[in-house]
Parts: sequence; C-alpha cells; structure tokens
Amino acid sequence: MTLTPTLARWITLVEKYVFSLFFFLLAYKQLGALRASVALLGERRALPFGPSGVFAVPARDALIFAFELFVGLTLLFNRAPVRQPEKPPDVLVPLLGTFFIYAFAFAHLAPAPLRESLMPVALRDGAAVAALLVSVAGYAVAVWSVVCLGRSFALLVSVRTVVRRGPYRYVRHPMYLGYILLFAGILIGALSPIVILLTAVCISLTVWRARLEEDALTRHSGEYRDYAKRTGFLLPRRRAWRPLAEGR
Repeated sequence: MTLTPTLARWITLVEKYVFSLFFFLLAYKQLGALRASVALLGERRALPFGPSGVFAVPARDALIFAFELFVGLTLLFNRAPVRQPEKPPDVLVPLLGTFFIYAFAFAHLAPAPLRESLMPVALRDGAAVAALLVSVAGYAVAVWSVVCLGRSFALLVSVRTVVRRGPYRYVRHPMYLGYILLFAGILIGALSPIVILLTAVCISLTVWRARLEEDALTRHSGEYRDYAKRTGFLLPRRRAWRPLAEGR
C-alpha cells in the first residue's frame, strides 16, 4: 500500500504546522521546569540527585527546552522534501517513535509487580546520578543533531538534502543515538519490568525508524549512498575517523 501524492502532501502540512505548534507548547511548558531548577541552583538548595544534580538538573532542563524549541522551529521552517512519505510505515513508525516516550509518564499505573525496582538498594543513589548524566548526554547529542540538520529536519520519513556536518560527519543517525542514550538513562534511573519493556519498545521503534529512513534515502539519493559507505549507522566506523579528521 502506498500513499497518494495528495494525502502525502496533506500529511506533510500537518507535520509542518500542527506538530511544530505541539513542540512549541512543550517548550513553553519546559521553560517553567527550567526556571524552577535555575532558581534552586541560585538558592543553592539541594536537588534530588545530590551534588552532581546541582548543575546537571538545570543542564538537562535547558537541553530539553532547546531540543523542543529547535524541533518546533525546524519543522515550521524546514524545506520541502524531494520525496514525500510513500508508505503508511513512513508516517506511523516515526509518530510512534516520537510520542511513545511519553508512555513512561504512565508507568506508575502498571501493576505493582511490574513497577518493583530491580536495582539493588545500595546502588540506587549512584544509579540516579548516572541516569541523570546519561540523559543529559543523550539530550546534548539530540540537540546538536537537530541544530546541524537545520531545515533538513523532519519527523516523517522523507528525502531532503543530505547533511554531513557536525555529528553527521561520523554517524548517519546521531539524533537517534541521542534518543537511545536518553532511554538508557531512564532505564538506569528506574530499573523495573515495566520500564525495561517500555525501553525495549522505544529502542525498537527508533531503530525501525532509522531503517525506514535508510531505505528511502538509499533508493532516491545517490549522494546518500556514497555518504553511507563512509559513515556508521548509529556508531562511528573506526576506519572513517582518519580521513574525516584529516579533512577538517
């Protein structure tokens, strides 16, 4: 089953105007959390994650705000795709991958046995700090990737200009690497059966989404096929570091 050109155009318009507004609203909401964490930092009050959280919590909140703001801006001003979404999975999988993460907010509604922490008590404080730092790293990679993509950014699977700058010099999907780091942070901080299940689903959707993008770009862009030979999927290829480093 393929999408008709008219339906694909309408879906692209919804992505551009409706989803950009959604991310602007998320950024506005996150601004309140950022202000609260900065106020706590200014008052030098203790944050939930001990000394490491004094700076990491505001940094995380700032990165979440930046990510949501840049996603909204880039969706609103992104360039028209060379190829629009062609199949239902090109629309459904990215949307599931983007919004399924909010399922973590409902993990507390799962039956008690699924919510039981599997992390040894002695390790929980350290795990909370590690989770926060890994999440900060994930958001940092995601923000860097969105900024570098600029007007080539999109939620849905479509074909636009191939970007090679920033983390894209080494990895074809650094933003999804950032997502996976974020999921890992959530898992470390709240290790339980329900969180393991949700994390597995999120990572599966993320990899599926990346594979769909690979398929579309490989079929329609010779430039991307050449680019893919020299870069890693989610992690850098070791042999690619030397020529890329020499080309700086």
